[in-house]
Amino acid sequence: MLLFNALTGMSENAAGTAEEVKKLLHSKYGQSFRVTHIGDRFNTGTTTLFCQPDDGSELSFTVVYKPLENTISDDLTVRKAAFSFDRELSEKLLGKGLVSASITIFGEADGSAAGGWTSPAEFAGASGTKYLFSNIALKGSSLTQQQLDDLLGVLADTDKECGGISFVSSVFLIPEEEYEACSKKLSAMPRITGNEIAKFSPAAKLGVTAEKGSAKITAGDISAAVKG
Repeated sequence: MLLFNALTGMSENAAGTAEEVKKLLHSKYGQSFRVTHIGDRFNTGTTTLFCQPDDGSELSFTVVYKPLENTISDDLTVRKAAFSFDRELSEKLLGKGLVSASITIFGEADGSAAGGWTSPAEFAGASGTKYLFSNIALKGSSLTQQQLDDLLGVLADTDKECGGISFVSSVFLIPEEEYEACSKKLSAMPRITGNEIAKFSPAAKLGVTAEKGSAKITAGDISAAVKG
């Protein structure tokens, strides 16, 4: 996964880069954007930025800027689908009494081939997505067996909606006092590693794999996660 090796404040040089990238994004998409983080991709001659549409949606995406060519490449289209996917997943889990936040990757998706998709599941099929991977933070230090069953059921149903492709999740149980900060972190970034989530002191971690409409625990200590 692409992550910043270093993040900087908005120095004069960085601010100039941010303004140029915002102009290029506006020219490409016809709307305004803001830059939330900026850093170098070392030894590549490019700069990587995390950006958001300037519409309050909190959708984050990645832009790679080539200053010598004054060009950009970005994953906005794919991130829009993933952002919608994560919001739908959160709503489904909340319907089961599970408060969550997540960041999902649509593996090998071709956003340019998706056309006018109307749902994340439709995007997954139209874009040729090969797999889904989610880092999911659940609020709480433990699950009941029923909650675990509900979690697996939601992930299985979501996988089925997306055509039964491989859907792998790392599920972190985040103590209540740490959950808000973790949730804010996930909403501010277009991607995150499990190690970064683990900094919020997860009470337990489970690996879940869903495929062909069924889901099972594939990693982690169930006894540490399920209580009562």
